[in-house]
Amino acid sequence: MKMKKFRIETNIIAYGPEPAPRDEVEQHLTVSETGRIWFNAYQYGDGNYLRSRSSQIYIGIEAARDILQKVLSWAEKDYREPLVTDVGFWKVTLFESEDFELSAYGSVVERPMVDGQSLSDILRKKIPIDNLFLFDGGVDSSYNPAIE
Repeated sequence: MKMKKFRIETNIIAYGPEPAPRDEVEQHLTVSETGRIWFNAYQYGDGNYLRSRSSQIYIGIEAARDILQKVLSWAEKDYREPLVTDVGFWKVTLFESEDFELSAYGSVVERPMVDGQSLSDILRKKIPIDNLFLFDGGVDSSYNPAIE
C-alpha cells in the first residue's frame, strides 16, 4: 500500500470537569505526500467548538513521505488496543486513493510506537506546529500512564 495522505483527528475531552470555553480540545491534522500540511484546532466554546488556530504549511516532499512511511509502518502492524472510554480519543484515516481509505481509532492514553519511538514524538519533530495532540493528547514523551 502506498499512502497519498493521512489525517488524524484528536479530541482530548475526558470524563471529569467541563473544559473552559477557551480550552483547546480538538485538532485535525492532514499530511499529504506533496509535502503540504493542513491543521485546524478548536476551543471548547460553550460546547460549540470554535476554530482557534489554523495553518497550511509546506514541509517538503521528503519529510512528508517519511511521515507517511512511519504512520503506514505502524498501521500495517495490525494495531489493536483496548479502547479506554473515560479519556480523549483519536481517529486516523489513511488515504491510498480517492476511492480507498482505512481508518483506526484509539484512546489518547495509548502510545503507538514505531522502531522503538513514540509515533507522536516522531511526528512532532517533523511538523513545525506547537502543541500537537496527535495520539497521546500532547503529553511529554517521558509520561507513562502505567505509573499513575
